[in-house]
Amino acid sequence: QQARQTLAQQDAVMFVSGQAVQHFLAPGVAAAPEAVAWVTGEGTAAALQRAGWPAARIVQPAPDAPQRDSEALWAQVGASVRAGAVRRVLIVRGGDESGRVQGRDWLAARLRECGVQVAQVVAYVRRAPQWSAAQRAEAARLAAGGALWLLASSQALQHLCALLPQHDWSGAAALTVHPRIAAAAREAGFGHVVQAAAASLDAVLAAVS
Repeated sequence: QQARQTLAQQDAVMFVSGQAVQHFLAPGVAAAPEAVAWVTGEGTAAALQRAGWPAARIVQPAPDAPQRDSEALWAQVGASVRAGAVRRVLIVRGGDESGRVQGRDWLAARLRECGVQVAQVVAYVRRAPQWSAAQRAEAARLAAGGALWLLASSQALQHLCALLPQHDWSGAAALTVHPRIAAAAREAGFGHVVQAAAASLDAVLAAVS
C-alpha cells in the first residue's frame, strides 16, 4: 500500500512480469500520472495495458533485441538515466517464500550506479509446486521417455530438479528461452539443450520445428 502511494512520485516503475502487474495494480489503483512503465516482456506490457496503463508510457526492449531481458531494457532507458532524466524508480517484483525480494538485481545495480533512488516492492511470492504422487510419477515417466522440456526460467528448472532429485537428465532434451536458462540446464545435466531465439511463442515454435 505504501509503495502504491508513491506512484505519482516515481519517474519510472519497472514491472518484472505480468504477475507483478496483476498483484500490484489491483482494481482501483490508477496508473501514475507521469511515470513511465518499464518492462522486458511483451506479456507484461499487455498486462499493463489491460490494467489501464497507456501504451505510450510503456518502454520495453527494441523489437529486434536478441533477448528481452534487463540488459535489453537498459539499452532503451540507459541514456535518459545517465542524463539525469530519471531520478526515482520503483521496481515491482516477486519474492521468495518469506516475502524477501528475489531475482536478478542487475538493473537496480545499474540505476544506483547512476545515482538513481531505487525502491523495490514484493507484489507476489514464488513457491515450489506441491506435486501429488500421480504428478510426480508422470513427470518421472516423461523425464525418462524422450519428452522435450520447455524451461521458461532458471527457478522453474531448480524446482524441477528438486522435485525429481535422483533423476539423471543426461538423456533428456530441454528447450530454453534465454542463455542463462540454457547454461543452468546444461549444469543440471540435460544431455541436449536448444535455445529459442527469443522468449516468444513464435520463437519457441520455430525452435521446436
